[in-house]
Amino acid sequence: MRAPRPDRAGLDFRCGRVPYAPAMTSGRVRRRAVLALAFGAALTTGAATGAWHETAVDAAVPGQRGAETRLRTPLPPGGVPLDGVPLGPDEARELLSVLDDPWAAYYPADAVSGYRRQVDGTYPGVGLTVRQAAGRVTVAYVQPAGPAARAGIVEGDEITAVDGTPAGDLGLAGVVAALRGPVGTPVTLAVGARPVDLVREILTGTDVTAEPVPDTGLLWLRVAGFGRGTADRVRAALARAPEGVLLDLRGNPGGLVDEAAAVASAFLPPGPVVSYDDGTGGRRELDVAGPPGDTDTPVVVLADGGTASAAEVLLAALRDRGRAVVVGSTTYGKGSVQAPTTLGDGGVLNLTIGHWYPPGGHAVDGRGIDPDIAVPAGEAETRGVEVLEGLADE
Repeated sequence: MRAPRPDRAGLDFRCGRVPYAPAMTSGRVRRRAVLALAFGAALTTGAATGAWHETAVDAAVPGQRGAETRLRTPLPPGGVPLDGVPLGPDEARELLSVLDDPWAAYYPADAVSGYRRQVDGTYPGVGLTVRQAAGRVTVAYVQPAGPAARAGIVEGDEITAVDGTPAGDLGLAGVVAALRGPVGTPVTLAVGARPVDLVREILTGTDVTAEPVPDTGLLWLRVAGFGRGTADRVRAALARAPEGVLLDLRGNPGGLVDEAAAVASAFLPPGPVVSYDDGTGGRRELDVAGPPGDTDTPVVVLADGGTASAAEVLLAALRDRGRAVVVGSTTYGKGSVQAPTTLGDGGVLNLTIGHWYPPGGHAVDGRGIDPDIAVPAGEAETRGVEVLEGLADE
C-alpha cells in the first residue's frame, strides 16, 4: 500500500526533536522486541546532532524546533504505513526507543493541540535556544521580551543545571526535554552558579524583527524561526526598500520548509530553492513561488553553529544562486526531514523520512555550510555591515 503524499507544509525542517527513551525493564525489553519485529523496516535512519531550540522543548513541542493542521506522513523509507495505527503511548515510546532516529518524537493526544499551535507561530516556552560544545550547554539565542530575556539571561550564558539536575547528566537532549512543560508552570535554571526561576508562557516562535542599521540605509532583518506567517513578515519588512539587507540567521533552528522557501522567494528570481526525499522513494523540488522577489538589493547573511535545518535551506539557496554573501561561522548541518503521522489514539509520531539538498546539490547533513567570510562570533555583526556597505556602494 502506497503511503499518502504529504503536503509539503507538513514537513519539519526543524532542529531539535527530542526522542523519548524510557528505562528498560524485562517486560519492556520483550515489548521492544515485538515492536522491532512489527515495524522492522520502519525503524529508519536519523540525522545529525546539534543546536536545539527550547520550543520543541515546550509544545510537546518546537518548533523544535512544529506541527501541521493536516498531520499526515509519507511512508518511512522501507517501512509500513503508520497513519491510524492503534499505537498507545507506551507502545509509541517503546517504538522510539528502538528507532535509529535521533529526531523522532512522540506527542501524546493531550499535547497535540500545543504541537499544532506551535506551527501557527506560537508555543509554550521560556524563550531561548541552546547548543552544546566541548561538553558545555550554552545559550545560543534569547528571544526578546521572553521569560529568559526578562530574567537577564543572555547569549553565551552556560546552563549548568535544570531543576537541580546537572546539565552534564542530562545532555543536550535532556536539557531541551527538561525545559518542556505547560503554560504557567515553573522551571529553574542554573545559569553558571546563579539560579534563575522562570515561568513558561505562550511565545511567538517565528520572530521576525527588522530595524535600520544606524547611520546607513541598511536593514537588519533577524529571522529566529520559520512558522506560519514568517515569509509575510519578511516581505513586509522588505517593503521599506533598504539599500542592503543584513539577514541574521544566527541561532535559527529551522521550522517549516514551505515558509523557508517562501522567504527565499522574496530574494530570488525563478528557479530552485531546495529538493528533498519525499518519503516514498522519490525526490521533490521546491521552486521560487509567490510575488516577484527583490533580486537586486545586496544581501549578507549572518550564520553560526546554531543556524540549522530550514535556516540552512534558506542560506544555501541564497548562496548557491549567487544572491548573498555569508559571514560568520559554519552552520549546524541538519540535512534531514521529518514528517508527522496521527496514530489511532490521537497522538502524533514524528519520523525522519529523508534528506534535503540545496540548489548546488551538495550534502549538508553532518557537514554544515561554511561561510564565505569566516569571523569570530563577536565580530560577525561589524564585519557583516562592512561587507554589506561595500556591496551597496557597488
